[in-house]
Amino acid sequence: MLDEEIRKTYAQNLWQLSNIITGFSVAEILIVLLSLAQIRALRVAVNEHQPFATGATVVGQAIFVVVVRWCKSRQLVLLGGPTISKDVADTIKIISRIQVALLILVGAGFLVGVWNIL
Repeated sequence: MLDEEIRKTYAQNLWQLSNIITGFSVAEILIVLLSLAQIRALRVAVNEHQPFATGATVVGQAIFVVVVRWCKSRQLVLLGGPTISKDVADTIKIISRIQVALLILVGAGFLVGVWNIL
């Protein structure tokens, strides 16, 4: 019984972690875009290091995607693997796909936004 409660608690923590990562990514990118629009010195600095800024954005978003996918896979294992109900498994998979799509769209939108601001 205790083992099952611990597994559910860890699965909930992984659910929260994937939500936090997704929310952080969106907030971080919005803040940077707003800062770039307002602060000339920051635009100049980013413009001078465009390849690094692009690479850092792609790598950062890729890491976020990998962690969100890992959270999903661990949730499914912790909640019972193949014995988990289809509804629960489908919900976890759908939410994870939405999070991954959002991370990719926000990252791509950031790159487009940065190059339009610069």
